[in-house]
Amino acid sequence: MAKQKPVKCPYCGQMIDRDYEFDWKKIGNRYWHDECYAKSQEEKEKNKDKQKKQREAVMKMAGKYLGAYVDYQKVALNMGQLIKAGVTYEQMAKSLKYWYDIKHNDPSRSNGGIWIVKSIYIEAENYFKRLEEIRNVQSEERVNTDITDEHRVFVRPRDVNIYRKKPRFNLE
Repeated sequence: MAKQKPVKCPYCGQMIDRDYEFDWKKIGNRYWHDECYAKSQEEKEKNKDKQKKQREAVMKMAGKYLGAYVDYQKVALNMGQLIKAGVTYEQMAKSLKYWYDIKHNDPSRSNGGIWIVKSIYIEAENYFKRLEEIRNVQSEERVNTDITDEHRVFVRPRDVNIYRKKPRFNLE
């Protein structure tokens, strides 16, 4: 019998020698350690639950911000398109908050969907990064906002020349 080539476990990255090791299984065309496959399945389940909660949170946010204008089928369709484009649920939520809470835009122009997320999610992410940086700086540095009289600077107003109209004719 010919010796089989060693294969790599996709979870842990260790090589599996199929001739001498017996704690492996073939799933599809991948070879897994038994423990690694069980761990990966647990992680998949956790991620599914987490994504489901995030999806529901974005749907609630869309309902909150769009109010009577919301069309949940359009929102779900937009979310699917955004996920395919590489936008996460967290970015979607931040974008909606930025667009409607911070920028105060009109929800009636949305046509019931969250189409705007695709064009503003980078801007929203930059805004929240800057906000976080500012909060970190403020928490690290205590700025003394108490101004005493010693440190106040009084600026004297400049002398203003008011031009008086001279009479054209001297009538005296």
